[in-house]
Amino acid sequence: MPKKRLTDRTVASLKTPARGQVDYFDDNPRCFGVRVNAGGRKSFFVMYRFEGRLRRYTLGPYPALKLAEARQKAKDALYEAAHGEDPAVRRARERQAIRFSALGREYMERHAKVKKRSWQEDERILEVELIPHLGGRTAKNIERRDIQRLIDAIARRPAPVQANRTLALVRKIYNFGLEKDLVSASPCHGVPRAAAESERERVLSDDEIRRFWSASAAEPADICAAFRLFLLTGQRHGEVLGMEPGELDLAAQVWVLPGHRTKNGLAHSVPLPNLAIAILRDLGIGSELRKWVFRSSRKHGARTTLQKPLARIRAAAKIDDFRIHDLRRTMASKLTSAGVPRQTVARLLNHAERDVTRVYDRYSYDREKREAMVAWEAELLRLISRHDAREHEAA
Repeated sequence: MPKKRLTDRTVASLKTPARGQVDYFDDNPRCFGVRVNAGGRKSFFVMYRFEGRLRRYTLGPYPALKLAEARQKAKDALYEAAHGEDPAVRRARERQAIRFSALGREYMERHAKVKKRSWQEDERILEVELIPHLGGRTAKNIERRDIQRLIDAIARRPAPVQANRTLALVRKIYNFGLEKDLVSASPCHGVPRAAAESERERVLSDDEIRRFWSASAAEPADICAAFRLFLLTGQRHGEVLGMEPGELDLAAQVWVLPGHRTKNGLAHSVPLPNLAIAILRDLGIGSELRKWVFRSSRKHGARTTLQKPLARIRAAAKIDDFRIHDLRRTMASKLTSAGVPRQTVARLLNHAERDVTRVYDRYSYDREKREAMVAWEAELLRLISRHDAREHEAA
């Protein structure tokens, strides 16, 4: 094995062997060298002993790795080996370190889908906001400035609330990683929320309800049905989109949500007025076998988001600052303004009760809920018919 005092000029001028490979050893340190193969490739290496065995550790290719950098890497590797750490094992461990995409998806499978009823929103943020920007990187190498840069970019779209939700999810993912010993630190510490949030109060006016109902008719049948059921039933959008035919009793006009699909974990019965039954029958529910009422067009399972249709309906109806959850709030506000007791509205919306009375009050409120739903259907039909009459007069 030839020895040379390695300099930048020496390494650059090393000749390519006719076949095989040749190792050239330096004298500082003497176990450091450069290998040249018949293809002309040059790479730096260092030899060391660990637990009595001679090992070879490749430092990197020349000229991407400069001689001075390679020599320092060799000294670092020798120091590690002398202090009980095998640098080759360390590198292999780093190469196998979990990427952020894998950490995020493991969080989804082992935590979110097991413990969160709103896991679909976490999955959407993970796939849309996080994985495209951080997915290919090793989770432990992501720094606070990387998180801050991403959150700032989302806030500038502008989408400050989405930025807050994204930051919250990254925190949950890293806290999960810490708990499962997949990472040793979280880069989210000290990253502030993009904006302060206040409780939303948006309620659609009578005229906006009419325009919304009319605009939804331009969408495909299942999308139109979903939006109209959001308003008609007042249930959460994830619960409506995840609706299964087995939960529906069209003859009894009731939709029974199992506890694993509700936010508070309690089974919930939703009375279905005639208009809701007509919407579901128009989709073929009750006449065909299917797993989901609102099937995803791109993957197996139910739909999880309607953001693009929402944008189209918002534009067609000329309603600014309108979100799907506003339909639920609108229904509740209309019922209370009509004199329906708040307790009945809360039961209809399946709101969690926080006072001690809930432990003893086991009354189902089914009769009151059905009466409230019938009253809401009548009011909605009145608004729709008035809109239809106006369109007829205009024609």
